[in-house]
Amino acid sequence: MNGFDMLEHFNEIPFSVIFTTSYDQYAIKAIRFSALDYLLKPIDPKELIAAVRKVQSQKNLPYAEQFQMLMNQVKHNETGFHKIAVPTAEGFELIPADQLIRCEANDNYTHLFLKNKTKITACRTLKDVEMQVQDFSFFLRVHHSFIVNLNEVTKYVRGEGGYLIMSDGSTVNVSRSRKESLMKWF
Repeated sequence: MNGFDMLEHFNEIPFSVIFTTSYDQYAIKAIRFSALDYLLKPIDPKELIAAVRKVQSQKNLPYAEQFQMLMNQVKHNETGFHKIAVPTAEGFELIPADQLIRCEANDNYTHLFLKNKTKITACRTLKDVEMQVQDFSFFLRVHHSFIVNLNEVTKYVRGEGGYLIMSDGSTVNVSRSRKESLMKWF
């Protein structure tokens, strides 16, 4: 029995879960999406401390909902589940990946800008969001502060790094160090 099988025996999960794994990238991505945490073996003591602090700081999140999001992510990933789970104060908001235009870092928060002109602020770093969207080939991190949906780029303007004009009219700087990977897409 693996950890997922064991957890399915619970009707309600009244506790937080931190997974440990040696190899299972699939589970790691699922856990990232559901706001739980994971540790890769061999376990780094600093990462263990950080994971426990993360759980302690999120005591108010509904555990059953976290668990259900995790299980849904695992089950739907096989059937083409194409949504991103964004943690909000009320729980999670599921966003179709193709509706996301760009993500912008703001310290330990990330602003997600959608096609319907809404902006969602997630209490996630841009690196965490990058992990969530890495399975979607149309997302690319073009700057320390930006991830873009390449399908929503309408124009690239040359410069030192240059910048992109997005379908919503916004502009996104491209860093010199990430310009080459962007040019490969064009």
